[in-house]
Amino acid sequence: MTATKEQEIAAVGISVAVGCKPCTCHHVRAARKAGATDEEMKAAVALALSVQANAAAAMETFFLTRLGEPRRRAPSERPSRQPPSRQDALVSVGVALAVNDVSNLPRHMAAAGAAGLDESEVESIMKLSRVIKGKGAYHLERHTGPRIEERVFVFLDLTDSTAITERLGHVRYSRFIRSCFRDLAAVLIQYKAQIYQYVGDEVVLSWDSGDGVKDNTCLRLFFTYQERLQEKSADYEREFGVVPVFRGSMDLGKVTRASVGDIKRDVAYHGNVLHVASRLQELCKVYAEPVLITERVNDALEGSPRFATRFLGNVTLRGQSQEVGVFGVDAVT
Repeated sequence: MTATKEQEIAAVGISVAVGCKPCTCHHVRAARKAGATDEEMKAAVALALSVQANAAAAMETFFLTRLGEPRRRAPSERPSRQPPSRQDALVSVGVALAVNDVSNLPRHMAAAGAAGLDESEVESIMKLSRVIKGKGAYHLERHTGPRIEERVFVFLDLTDSTAITERLGHVRYSRFIRSCFRDLAAVLIQYKAQIYQYVGDEVVLSWDSGDGVKDNTCLRLFFTYQERLQEKSADYEREFGVVPVFRGSMDLGKVTRASVGDIKRDVAYHGNVLHVASRLQELCKVYAEPVLITERVNDALEGSPRFATRFLGNVTLRGQSQEVGVFGVDAVT
C-alpha cells in the first residue's frame, strides 16, 4: 500500500527521532514525491524531537523516583489550546511508539482520535513506526556487529490450540488469538517485557537477565496474565465458547544478538537458551504444570513469599545432550 503524504511526513519525523539515517533519506525523498514541502517536514521533525525529549524526561523522572528523589516536571511538547492537527497526531503517535514512550503513548492515542484519525490510520502509522524502528536497529547492528547478551526468555503457548482451531474455524480463531494477545499487551507494558517473536499461537518474551529476574518479574508476568485471562473468562466463554489457557517455560543465559536477513531484516537472538526454553514447554503437559523453569532461572530468582518452586528432576530435553534441572512454580495466595 502506498503511503500518503501525511504518513511520509510523519515517517520523516520518526526516522529522525530513532536516528536512522537511511530511513531519513528514503522518507525525505518519498515525502517530496508525495507533495510535501521542506517546511512541513521541518515542522514534523521539530515535533518528533520534542516527543522524543519528553519521553527521555519521563524516563529520567521514573528513574529518579526509584532513587527516592522528587519528581521532575517533564517538558511539554507543544503548548497549545487547539486540538492537534492530523499531521501532528500522526507524528506524535509514531514517535512515541518508536521510542517506547509508554508513559505518554495513551495521551497521544487519545489526541489522534480527537484529531479525527480512524483506527486504520493509527494502525498504519504504528506499523510504519515499527518498520522504521526495526530498520534503525538493523542499521546500527551493521555498524556494531553481533554482540553477546545475557537474557531471560519466556515462551507462552496456547494449550489445545489444534482443537480450538478446529472448533472455531480459522476466522473466529484468528479473532480469538488476537484477543488473547491484546489482553497480554497490558501485562507486557506493566512488566516492561520485550516481545521477541509471535509464532502462530505462541509468543516469546525477553528481558535483560537482571530485569527479568529482579523482583521475580518473569514469574509475576506469567501469573498476572493467567489471572487476567481468568478475570475475562466470562467474556471469552460468551464470545468464543472457550477460555484460553497458556502454558509457559523460562530459561536464561548468554545469547548472540545479531541482524539477520536481506529481503526482510530482523534482529535475532541465537543460542541454546532459546532451544532449552522451547523444549521445556513441551514438558508442561507431561508434568501437568502451568509453567516450568530451568535451574538457572530458579537460582537467579529473588526469594519471595509469593512463589514456591519445586524441583522436578534432571531431564534430557529433546535434541539436547546435557541434562537440565527442571522446576515447577506455585503462586502462593
